[in-house]
Amino acid sequence: MTFLATLASARSVDTSGTNLVLILTCLGIVAASAILALVPYRIALGRRARTDALLIAIVVWAVVLDGGAISTAIARSKWKDESEPRLETGFYDPSTADAGKPAWPFGTFAGLTAGYIAIVSWSATSRSREVRT
Repeated sequence: MTFLATLASARSVDTSGTNLVLILTCLGIVAASAILALVPYRIALGRRARTDALLIAIVVWAVVLDGGAISTAIARSKWKDESEPRLETGFYDPSTADAGKPAWPFGTFAGLTAGYIAIVSWSATSRSREVRT
């Protein structure tokens, strides 16, 4: 019976608003990681230190951060889009509606925070280049 009810309630869902929110969320994640990545780079440039290896570490850190945050944001958005119609049609029990909600990867973010602290301290303690005249 629920299959027929699902077919009977088929409707066109306008997800343009949802897609806009998801796009802005992803852009915000990328912008925030770019700003955070500039901090240790600017510290190292101010100390006139070599930035080759530091820049590689910063880029790897930012890519891992963006990948984890964006994939989780997409999964949560997809879950929300799928769960609301199921709740409305009675397919889900409202008391257990949040049971399958994707969680934020706090372990990954804790590791990234530790990595960021290490990168910032690396950029602050790196030796400055000798200026030859």
